[in-house]
Amino acid sequence: MHLFSRLRCISSCFTALAFCCSTYAADISTKAKFAYIIDKATGTVLLEKNANELMAPASMAKLVTAAVVFDEIKAGRLSLDDEFIVSDEAHQKGGPASGGSTMFLRPGSRVRVEDLLKGAVVQSGNDASLALAEGIAGSEAGFARMMNKLAKNIGMVNSTFKTATGLPHPEQKVSAKDLALIADYIISEHANFLPLYSLESFEWEGVNQSNRNPLLDEDIGADGMKTGFTEESGYGIVATANKDGLRRILVINGLESSKERGQEAYRLLNWSYRAFEQQQILPASHMLGRLRIYGGEKFSLEVGTRKALKTLMLKGGEFDSRYRAEVTYSAPLKAPIIAGDVVGAVKLKNLDGDIVSTADVIALEDIAKGPLHRRALDSILSVAGLI
Repeated sequence: MHLFSRLRCISSCFTALAFCCSTYAADISTKAKFAYIIDKATGTVLLEKNANELMAPASMAKLVTAAVVFDEIKAGRLSLDDEFIVSDEAHQKGGPASGGSTMFLRPGSRVRVEDLLKGAVVQSGNDASLALAEGIAGSEAGFARMMNKLAKNIGMVNSTFKTATGLPHPEQKVSAKDLALIADYIISEHANFLPLYSLESFEWEGVNQSNRNPLLDEDIGADGMKTGFTEESGYGIVATANKDGLRRILVINGLESSKERGQEAYRLLNWSYRAFEQQQILPASHMLGRLRIYGGEKFSLEVGTRKALKTLMLKGGEFDSRYRAEVTYSAPLKAPIIAGDVVGAVKLKNLDGDIVSTADVIALEDIAKGPLHRRALDSILSVAGLI
């Protein structure tokens, strides 16, 4: 949700026929030491196991690496056609002799950013990730600072990054919930790059390199994102799927084999689609309350939800929970305002404080600019801090 320059909040409590599904997480078990599944549209948590505990990210850290590159491209500071030189260090730490995932880049060669992204995303090439990091920030340490800044900006409060590759570092830790946040960020802010994550393979200098995501060949709608493995982390995956217009994000880690990782990821994603159904809590344009208007023909504006607020619940569950709608807006709102204008945002929370849905808040009526005496009065009230 966007932050506003000056924030004021109105809250209202109401009872709705809905249920927060994360309560039912114990209905399915998993071999993974860490697990987290959310529905992207509603933000409903479908499964949570040690989701805030720290763990080693392995190559799943490359999601943040790629996101930094995507941000640089979006900001116009970088182009897919730009070329970076592969350093000796990138070759030594990420090339074939390192024993890890590699794109087989030749030291001293110049490689386009687009090709390096394919190497990092599809093949999980450590050399490609290092070439990107050094090309953008001058060093891997400098790039790691960019990774940490992005992570904090999007709410990855439990994560610390020290490498662009995800290779082991004693201070490098993440949580499953934080990995879901970076996946959500890429899907939301860089949808144009999401097809990179579903490429089954690409060829580099005569070598065919295959995607390591075991879900891409399954009938579950999977279209990304990233696997990972180190001795410390075990086998893990951040995965996303879009089936029947419903997108899920899954994170699991700490499994004992790549086979177990693939089987568990498929089983849990399949369960997340079969076991749940959507439940509407509030319809679109539902009136949430009235906000004070500055300089309008009326003193207040009727506001409501731009879209229907929904959550997910297990099929057969009972609808009996109370929710709180918290509306944030930039004060003061100034006339004129037209019905349909976005004037704020709403978070729908259950009684435990968990966010189960979010939406823009819109004006439900037109408010024209008021007469001179009304504007003069509002000016006096504003100076007095009463608006």
